[in-house]
Amino acid sequence: MSRHEPSLEHDPRLMHYYEPFAERARILLAGGDTDALAEIAGRAQRKFTDSRDPFVANVRDRGDRLARFVKAHAAGLAADADPASVEFALGALVYFLSPTDEIPDIRPGGHADDAAVIAFATRTVADDLERVLDT
Repeated sequence: MSRHEPSLEHDPRLMHYYEPFAERARILLAGGDTDALAEIAGRAQRKFTDSRDPFVANVRDRGDRLARFVKAHAAGLAADADPASVEFALGALVYFLSPTDEIPDIRPGGHADDAAVIAFATRTVADDLERVLDT
């Protein structure tokens, strides 16, 4: 376990609700469409910036780091990153962008699950984020 990796007790990758988003990330990465990856990351950055939801505000900087990491991967600047980290970062962004995830965004508190996934993903891939973004 990396020094940043949280307990697996609440790992969204182990939860049934997250699987469609993980699958979407796998398909996107396997397709190799770097423009699509950068576009998803850009959409997530705009949603983080534009949102007034307090749950989103609490993870805005973390979400931006995940988006920059995915953009770095798309630009070929994250070659030494663990592919599982890239997949989890992208899956977390896809989850965040979906209005119909575990708690639909239109419901009160609908971004709480999004914030939890973003926070967990950021902690889990922290070593790769540091290596790619902070060098």
